[in-house]
Amino acid sequence: MAMRSLNPLIHPRWDSFAAAHSKSSVFHQRAWLQALQDTYGYEPFFVFASGSDETLRDGFLFCEVKSRITGKRLVSLPFADHCEPLVSEPGSTQELIDMGRVPKAGTRMEVC
Repeated sequence: MAMRSLNPLIHPRWDSFAAAHSKSSVFHQRAWLQALQDTYGYEPFFVFASGSDETLRDGFLFCEVKSRITGKRLVSLPFADHCEPLVSEPGSTQELIDMGRVPKAGTRMEVC
């Protein structure tokens, strides 16, 4: 399984993936992500595991936030009451973190 990232605002399969996932909420939907980008300039992206068939699988949704005060960092998701990882199995969250592409809690990441 490979780790990939995508921009949910332009990816053609994002809407159907987010709508069908059992852990998805309004905060995972394109309209919310577009509002964050339009209002605050935040860039959303989804880090996910993908099989050889390129199917979207388990992953985490983040926004890249740039601030003169706090610098560049990842937030999942700004102004959201909750935003669960979109994972299907209980152990998937830790597995994704162990793969090294998902930041651990409290970690600041630079996005290049």
